[in-house]
Amino acid sequence: MRKQMMAATLCAAVFLPQCVGAETPASVHQYQSLALSAKGDIVAAVEGDEQRDSYDDLRGVVVVRNRATGAVLAKFDPCDVCFYAGLMWSSAADALAFVGTDRKTRTSHLYTVQNGKLTTVIDYQGLMTTPRWSPDARTLALLAIDRPAKEPGATHAGAAR
Repeated sequence: MRKQMMAATLCAAVFLPQCVGAETPASVHQYQSLALSAKGDIVAAVEGDEQRDSYDDLRGVVVVRNRATGAVLAKFDPCDVCFYAGLMWSSAADALAFVGTDRKTRTSHLYTVQNGKLTTVIDYQGLMTTPRWSPDARTLALLAIDRPAKEPGATHAGAAR
């Protein structure tokens, strides 16, 4: 019985990949950092098709969509090595703010999009996260960490300095 099990396992290991197909699995479209406008008619998210190992690994682009139809209204990828996060609409939904972070150099960029025009607000030698608009949509606030030893957040282990 034991020899038959081993033979069946060996046959499955050898022949099953050929029967099923040894192609890499199809990628799944990923969404991260979803932001819904105040009126609920526009959605912005970081989207991508890359396979990844964890939640933090998506290197996608910022995509703005019509909520009702799903039609893409705009795409933004101003930094070809940055990871985007912290998408936030202004109260009137006429401006979008988000942060791009280069994890290798630990630099961050705060971007805004208004009337389809992308603007770099600030480049920072450190990490920025969670941009928030003031109620009148004239001022942005965010968390900025100078020379960080780790990524911000409770899910990242501390690092020795």
